[in-house]
Amino acid sequence: MNAAPATSSAVAPQTNRWSMVVAAGLILFMVNIDVFTVATVIPAITEDFRVSPAAAQWAVLGFTLPAIALVIPAGTWLANVGRRPALLLSVGGFAALGAAVALAPGIGWLIAARFLQGAFAAVTFVLLPLIAAESVAPALRGRAMGLVFAIGPVGGVAGPVLAGLLADQFGWRAAFLLNLPVAVAILAIAARQPRTAPLRAPDRSALPQTAYLLTAAAATLLATTLAVEADPVWLALSAIAVPPVIAWLRTGPGRDVRQLFTAARAPLLSLAAQSSVQLVIMLMLPFFLTRELHADETQVGLPGMVLAATMAATSLAAGWLTDTWGARPTAALGTAVMTAGAAALAFLDPEWTLTDILWRIAIVGIGIGLYASAQTAMTLAATPPHLVSTASGTLSLVRQSAVAAAPSLATLAWGLAGYSLTGMRGVLAGAAAIGLLGCLALAAARRPHRAHSRLSIH
Repeated sequence: MNAAPATSSAVAPQTNRWSMVVAAGLILFMVNIDVFTVATVIPAITEDFRVSPAAAQWAVLGFTLPAIALVIPAGTWLANVGRRPALLLSVGGFAALGAAVALAPGIGWLIAARFLQGAFAAVTFVLLPLIAAESVAPALRGRAMGLVFAIGPVGGVAGPVLAGLLADQFGWRAAFLLNLPVAVAILAIAARQPRTAPLRAPDRSALPQTAYLLTAAAATLLATTLAVEADPVWLALSAIAVPPVIAWLRTGPGRDVRQLFTAARAPLLSLAAQSSVQLVIMLMLPFFLTRELHADETQVGLPGMVLAATMAATSLAAGWLTDTWGARPTAALGTAVMTAGAAALAFLDPEWTLTDILWRIAIVGIGIGLYASAQTAMTLAATPPHLVSTASGTLSLVRQSAVAAAPSLATLAWGLAGYSLTGMRGVLAGAAAIGLLGCLALAAARRPHRAHSRLSIH
């Protein structure tokens, strides 16, 4: 990195830039609004453009592909550029392309705009933990991450409500403009920060690296999509991803990621487990509510809102626990609580009421709230200083890979069980088992070397 490293955890109070921590939280808020907006308006897009649900679903997949493929190259690029201009560029581009989606005359335009928006999102994903952690003293890093994860999930609560209201009143296009005021707030905070190192073009070596990752992500997404919609045999198509992944692992950034997994294996494996558990639960519950409890659309949205609300409510306390008790025990406690909630949901019963679902999902949300900030702090503490940007990109890569794979594989497993209630229970039991593996990974983790707790500040 270009800037001098922080030399002590006792950073002067005036160097703690909490406004930038708030900006990081608003980035997560913005991303959550986007995710829920798309989920809310896909049926309307399908009807307006007269396309199949599979075609409309590329509003999600077109965004996910670059969000997976570009996070590691983005991390490499961010190691050599200033945070301030990178934040202005990525958030400004994300917001502008959201407006382009709202103006789309057809499905092709919409998918192309979502693809480009995913590219800017990849940069914001990497920036989010970096600017939060680098803006405060190391001793306050847990609380900074706690504030980020307290702000961010509110977008998950507000997103479905606001997107639905706007879509009902003005059409689905208006829902994609929700992010504009949030982006303006982020840009205003960033513009007031001191000038940092300027932007520079990515190295040419980023092109083949991106091509490797894009090919692997496309093959995997296509394989899982076709396996769910057509035949499980299509999973074999994912073998196409193996050669480009091997080729990428032999590049410089690929070797950095391998080194990072050696240093921070436990928090990264637990993140894959946590993300998978959360996504599988949020996939299965709407089907249970509509099929077994005959819930209406408002009731179907309640578990997601309760999950986001409990995550937000727990995150500030989790940040304090991380700084005072330690990142590893806090993350382990959160994973255990989340897994307990997932296990409780695996006993789905048609005799349950909506309340029976909501208190269980609240346990899951409390666990994730305890886990999220502690896991990020734990990963960064275990990361060698020269790999901090790579670590941030890897965190996003793990999350986005789970977003791409876990729901499809869960749907496939449920389909093989005949889309039955028993199959749904089995999928949720499998999710709880994955959560238990995350607990075991954290239990076996070693404490990071103290020198790795320092970050370079741009």
